[in-house]
Amino acid sequence: MRRSKFMLALLLAFTILIAIPAAFAEEPENDGRLTITLTGRIGLGDTTRWNTQARSLTQVQATQADDWLLGDFTTLFQSDDLTLGCLHMPFVNEDIPKPSGSSLYCAPEEAVRFLTAAGIDAVCLADDKVGDFGTAGYTNTQRVLDEAGVLHFGTMETRSGDTFDELLIWLVKDIRIGVVGYENPAERDVAAILERVRLLREHDCSLVIVSVNWGKTDASTPTHANLTIAQELIDGGVDVVWGHGSDTLHPIYYYKGKPILSSLGALCDGYSGAVSTFGAVITLEYDITGEAPVLQVMRATPFKTGDRGDYKPFILQIAKNRKVSMNRLIAQQSKGSLITLPKAFADTETIWIDADGSIRAE
Repeated sequence: MRRSKFMLALLLAFTILIAIPAAFAEEPENDGRLTITLTGRIGLGDTTRWNTQARSLTQVQATQADDWLLGDFTTLFQSDDLTLGCLHMPFVNEDIPKPSGSSLYCAPEEAVRFLTAAGIDAVCLADDKVGDFGTAGYTNTQRVLDEAGVLHFGTMETRSGDTFDELLIWLVKDIRIGVVGYENPAERDVAAILERVRLLREHDCSLVIVSVNWGKTDASTPTHANLTIAQELIDGGVDVVWGHGSDTLHPIYYYKGKPILSSLGALCDGYSGAVSTFGAVITLEYDITGEAPVLQVMRATPFKTGDRGDYKPFILQIAKNRKVSMNRLIAQQSKGSLITLPKAFADTETIWIDADGSIRAE
């Protein structure tokens, strides 16, 4: 969303502490449409074993302009009503003690500028790597984001054993969008997630998105357990299940007219020297002229990340390359009551959702 039209956002801690960021600009014109853009995970640094190397993202970004890393997506992110990302590592400085043990993940504090320059409004912190530097690293990350004007949310436990629990409400065009983030949920966690969904509904959220960090880094498909949890969340009142955790694209499914975005790949990541991968950014468009928002359109923007030493994700321009990315979003076979995307989606890059929950790509 455009920073010049930054709208009211409430940051609700599940402990019932309510903080309201001050100073709101003019309300965007209500054109009857609401657009939400979702990205894959965002790593703005490297491992501590790699970040001192000249070709690491940490070192390469230091001399670059603010719009260098995510410049290809600025127009998309700044033209919607809400852009959400998933942070993959904490922001640290030299005063943050480094825990002992294996190589850790971290990003320099100044890298937050890439989020604000691109127009990312809020990020999920429910990622195990965000807790690599313990509570000190996690709270420092919150501070850095707060000072940059980037909201954050998520439920997770840090390496230090402290639990953080933040819910987000974003108000735009008279619609309240509630967002939950959860780290590596299992079946036993569904009730806890739905309790947070209930709280958001009590605060008049007419749309609720649940962001989940799950799956193996190199997994190319969601697990049966993940899909089962996603269906239970939608049965419990969730409108969008938005997953992250894998570097690769996963097939998208629809269930009762609601999208299950298991993994959109890595929007950017320098932690291992960056192996070029395909990804997609998803934009959801709702009709908000009725009593409740109705999802009508889903659009994909396929991209590829840069190789080692570059790191910049770039929107694919050549049709055959775009199709490689798009095909990975289409499941090869159906799974029970889940609806798979039609083959034509690889060409149209757009899905229309009908009133009965059915989907079409043409």
